[in-house]
Amino acid sequence: MSRMRTEFPTTEGILLIRQDGRTMAVHLTAVTAILEAIIVEHPNLELPYATFYGPSTFDHYAVEATGRADRIFLWEGRDPFARPEIEATRAEVEA
Repeated sequence: MSRMRTEFPTTEGILLIRQDGRTMAVHLTAVTAILEAIIVEHPNLELPYATFYGPSTFDHYAVEATGRADRIFLWEGRDPFARPEIEATRAEVEA
Protein backbone atom coordinates (compact mmCIF):
# COMPACT_ATOMS: atom_id res chain seq x y z
CA MET A 1 0.00 0.00 0.00
CA SER A 2 1.35 3.40 -0.97
CA ARG A 3 0.54 6.73 0.66
CA MET A 4 0.51 10.20 -0.83
CA ARG A 5 0.71 12.77 1.99
CA THR A 6 -0.19 16.46 1.83
CA GLU A 7 0.26 18.78 4.79
CA PHE A 8 -1.77 21.99 4.97
CA PRO A 9 -0.31 24.80 7.11
CA THR A 10 -2.42 26.43 9.79
CA THR A 11 -5.46 28.03 8.18
CA GLU A 12 -9.17 28.72 8.74
CA GLY A 13 -11.68 26.01 7.80
CA ILE A 14 -15.09 24.37 8.19
CA LEU A 15 -15.60 20.78 9.35
CA LEU A 16 -18.92 19.16 8.39
CA ILE A 17 -20.05 16.12 10.36
CA ARG A 18 -23.16 14.25 9.15
CA GLN A 19 -25.05 11.46 10.95
CA ASP A 20 -28.68 10.28 11.01
CA GLY A 21 -30.10 13.27 9.12
CA ARG A 22 -28.27 15.86 11.22
CA THR A 23 -25.36 18.02 10.09
CA MET A 24 -22.96 19.82 12.39
CA ALA A 25 -20.74 22.56 10.98
CA VAL A 26 -17.73 23.52 13.08
CA HIS A 27 -15.96 26.78 12.24
CA LEU A 28 -12.25 26.24 12.84
CA THR A 29 -10.34 29.46 13.47
CA ALA A 30 -6.98 27.71 13.17
CA VAL A 31 -6.50 24.18 11.86
CA THR A 32 -3.48 22.21 10.70
CA ALA A 33 -4.43 19.26 8.51
CA ILE A 34 -2.64 16.25 7.05
CA LEU A 35 -4.41 14.48 4.18
CA GLU A 36 -3.20 11.10 2.94
CA ALA A 37 -4.47 9.34 -0.16
CA ILE A 38 -4.23 5.60 0.49
CA ILE A 39 -3.33 3.78 -2.74
CA VAL A 40 -3.48 0.00 -3.09
CA GLU A 41 -0.71 -1.28 -5.30
CA HIS A 42 -1.67 -4.53 -6.96
CA PRO A 43 1.24 -6.83 -7.74
CA ASN A 44 2.17 -7.57 -11.31
CA LEU A 45 3.69 -10.99 -10.83
CA GLU A 46 4.63 -13.17 -13.74
CA LEU A 47 4.70 -16.51 -12.00
CA PRO A 48 2.87 -19.65 -13.16
CA TYR A 49 0.60 -19.61 -10.09
CA ALA A 50 0.03 -15.83 -9.82
CA THR A 51 -2.29 -13.56 -11.74
CA PHE A 52 -2.03 -9.95 -12.85
CA TYR A 53 -4.22 -7.86 -10.52
CA GLY A 54 -4.18 -4.62 -12.47
CA PRO A 55 -2.92 -1.10 -11.86
CA SER A 56 -2.81 0.70 -8.51
CA THR A 57 -6.16 1.97 -7.25
CA PHE A 58 -7.23 4.71 -4.87
CA ASP A 59 -8.78 3.24 -1.69
CA HIS A 60 -9.60 6.16 0.63
CA TYR A 61 -8.31 9.30 2.32
CA ALA A 62 -6.92 9.37 5.84
CA VAL A 63 -7.22 12.75 7.57
CA GLU A 64 -5.54 14.08 10.69
CA ALA A 65 -6.41 17.58 11.91
CA THR A 66 -5.78 19.66 15.01
CA GLY A 67 -6.92 23.17 15.76
CA ARG A 68 -9.27 25.59 17.50
CA ALA A 69 -12.98 26.29 16.89
CA ASP A 70 -15.19 29.23 17.83
CA ARG A 71 -18.67 28.34 16.49
CA ILE A 72 -20.78 25.21 15.97
CA PHE A 73 -24.01 25.09 13.95
CA LEU A 74 -26.40 22.11 13.97
CA TRP A 75 -29.26 21.54 11.52
CA GLU A 76 -31.51 18.69 10.46
CA GLY A 77 -32.74 17.81 7.02
CA ARG A 78 -31.47 16.78 3.63
CA ASP A 79 -27.72 16.42 3.18
CA PRO A 80 -26.60 19.50 1.19
CA PHE A 81 -23.82 17.42 -0.42
CA ALA A 82 -25.94 14.39 -1.37
CA ARG A 83 -25.82 13.32 -4.99
CA PRO A 84 -29.13 13.73 -6.83
CA GLU A 85 -31.03 10.59 -7.64
CA ILE A 86 -30.34 9.45 -11.19
CA GLU A 87 -33.96 8.49 -11.84
CA ALA A 88 -35.23 11.92 -10.74
CA THR A 89 -32.75 13.64 -13.04
CA ARG A 90 -33.73 11.37 -15.94
CA ALA A 91 -37.44 12.10 -15.40
CA GLU A 92 -36.78 15.86 -15.57
CA VAL A 93 -34.85 15.46 -18.84
CA GLU A 94 -37.58 13.33 -20.45
CA ALA A 95 -40.38 15.73 -19.42
